[in-house]
Amino acid sequence: MPLNSGVGYPHLNTMRFSIFITLLLVACAQSSTKMPDSASWSDQCYQTFENDVAEIAGVSAIDCGFLPRDIRRSLDGWQSLASSGAQVELLAKIEQCAKSAVESGNAFKFGYYGFGYDSDFCDVAIRGPDGQLISFFFDSDTSGQMGSKGNHSVVHTSSCKTIEFKPGTIDNSSFFDLQECTSSPEIFSALSSSK
Repeated sequence: MPLNSGVGYPHLNTMRFSIFITLLLVACAQSSTKMPDSASWSDQCYQTFENDVAEIAGVSAIDCGFLPRDIRRSLDGWQSLASSGAQVELLAKIEQCAKSAVESGNAFKFGYYGFGYDSDFCDVAIRGPDGQLISFFFDSDTSGQMGSKGNHSVVHTSSCKTIEFKPGTIDNSSFFDLQECTSSPEIFSALSSSK
């Protein structure tokens, strides 16, 4: 009888099964709060966007990812979100991670690139290491001229009390709504990039 067969050693089968179940549970727990593939923060919104969001969220924040503009443009040409299976899947993964992160009580960050009536924007939800819930909203052109009359971009930061998983903007990618928010420009002005 081979030693590794487990026959005659029932405790080995039980131990192997226990180890397998433990590893499976750990993998499942970690996957729900892991950034989905292709949900990168890099090269989005403005030059220091990725670093600014990371600085507010902190190094231990759960990173659920950012639904970027290049996926949106390349997959559905600014059409309905439903027309792109890959984008719908990515958005579902980000949203699943976001819900788990919010429930965890830990620091987190997630968001998406969107388009309003007259300008591009980036909408991000952050919970900082201190537990503060923050709306981080970049508007690419507050003048409504689509950048044709110079740079009129601005970042709005607000302290919020709650978050709900329902659309919060007019963009098809919107899946969260930060509520009971108070303008807190000092959050943005305190960033390394603002000095």
